[in-house]
Amino acid sequence: MRSNWQWVGLAVVFAAIAIGVACGGGGSGDQPPQVVGAPDAGPGPGTGNGGDAGPADAGPDGGPPDAGPPDGGAPLKNVIFPTTANWDFYGPQNGGPQDVLDVAMDEGGNLWVAGGKEGLFLMRADPSGALSGTFEKFGIADGLHPYGWLNGEAAQGMGVPDGTPSDPNPSLDATPVISLAGGPAGTVFVGYHGKPGCEGAWHGDQWMPPAQWGDPAVYKSGDADRVTLTASGISVVHYDIFSGPGMVSHELKGREKLCTTYRLVWDKQKNLIWFGGNHGFANGQADAVNVPTCNGIRSCSQVNEHSHPAIMGCKVNYDYATGSCPSGMEIWATDYYYGVDIDPVSHDMWMGGSVRSTKFRIATLGGDFFTAQAETEAGPWDGSAPPAGIPRRWDLWPDQVGEWDAIRNRLNFVMPSQRVDDVVSAIAALGDGTAWVSSSKNGLIRIDSSGKRLEDATDRMSSRSISSLALDVDGSLWAGMKWVLGISRINVPVTDATGAVTYVTVNYRDETFGMTLANAPVANVRMGIPGDGATRRMLVGFGAHGGYTGAVAIYKGP
Repeated sequence: MRSNWQWVGLAVVFAAIAIGVACGGGGSGDQPPQVVGAPDAGPGPGTGNGGDAGPADAGPDGGPPDAGPPDGGAPLKNVIFPTTANWDFYGPQNGGPQDVLDVAMDEGGNLWVAGGKEGLFLMRADPSGALSGTFEKFGIADGLHPYGWLNGEAAQGMGVPDGTPSDPNPSLDATPVISLAGGPAGTVFVGYHGKPGCEGAWHGDQWMPPAQWGDPAVYKSGDADRVTLTASGISVVHYDIFSGPGMVSHELKGREKLCTTYRLVWDKQKNLIWFGGNHGFANGQADAVNVPTCNGIRSCSQVNEHSHPAIMGCKVNYDYATGSCPSGMEIWATDYYYGVDIDPVSHDMWMGGSVRSTKFRIATLGGDFFTAQAETEAGPWDGSAPPAGIPRRWDLWPDQVGEWDAIRNRLNFVMPSQRVDDVVSAIAALGDGTAWVSSSKNGLIRIDSSGKRLEDATDRMSSRSISSLALDVDGSLWAGMKWVLGISRINVPVTDATGAVTYVTVNYRDETFGMTLANAPVANVRMGIPGDGATRRMLVGFGAHGGYTGAVAIYKGP
């Protein structure tokens, strides 16, 4: 449920901001004190959802995010856009969605917007890169495909042929569009939110008849599409992110875990699309084709799934000094992979989750997903020695205890009272092998390729609650705030009259966006494609908030 703010509250907000600036204040805490009510949690604390085999789930899957007013609620009001030099603004008055969950540009300069339950939105660009100013909308009827197919024993159990759609009544209300990545001109990759409970809805095993393996409209919901413009509309290729029978040693009938795609990143050079999801991350061939009858076999699936820098945890607190996690309470602690970026030199992948993060060395290890997976998840898990994978599973904002207990020579089953979840919200990779990492509650740091902290820039942010990061062409870093306070841009180069260069921080708040947008959550900030006479275009997506619609802002300035 969205928070409903009053204008008197907004006045308090900006009075607080003014005081903070006058006092040289930086981060203002996870949730600013001026917030009335509790905002949507966004990437919340890592709940340890799911386990590949054995450990039980440790928390509920999230439901679809809000997209516009609650059922029966008052209509949202359009934002009155400011007139700000070097900025353009678009919203429902341009045919856009009520809520903005992500923004992206393809290589042709076309602007795409994830509109949640309303669908996928497009504003076309002309050959110069100038945008038309009007959005088009695509939904299920146009070909969006937030569900997979049934095959093999699962299809037989349901009494349907191979290649049957898993959801006979698909709806974006249940599986909204939540993430994007621009592709070649006229192409965008689209991520969906799976249905509530999708992560734990698959029950396929050899001890249960296939008719009882679960509801395929739930466990095969969500995932991702590649959408390409055609002369008459769009063509769609669906990425059914799962492993088929016989592909996973402990899950012989198949594996269905990833269903919600929070982040998408296109690696043009390697022809891959990366999915940061619930429970873990995966990749697919960027030029994949639909093969509805493949059934997740590696020779035809065009998807590699999944990996995660998971740790063993415990659902409940226990006496750490004398005991251990009670039987049946063990979990894999892994969830919410919002941090996804490509090392621009090596093409290894930075992956940041709610609980742990890693540099997934797929390119360094020869391009094989499963070789990199083995390194990230290396055991043994029998307590005889420190697991070899521990150096690959980074605790960037450390728990009260580590994963390995050297005194007792065993793994710690980290319990809730010991956890300090990182809640990574974004990663921005640099050309020197380091990366900026933000958190939705802990701030902003820069780390090296072994996870070592090199710099803490939290005090240069408007808030500790950061939703998104993007590098600019001048090397500056844009950071979107999760709840309020707009954008903080650090390391902005300024040249004085003598030619000397200094680096400053610039904040874009109410003076840039107006009070309404400055108090809206930043859904994402991205580098766009230069065009329309601009040397850069930075895209900012604002979510609906406080009774007002969302919007897209585009910066074209110096």
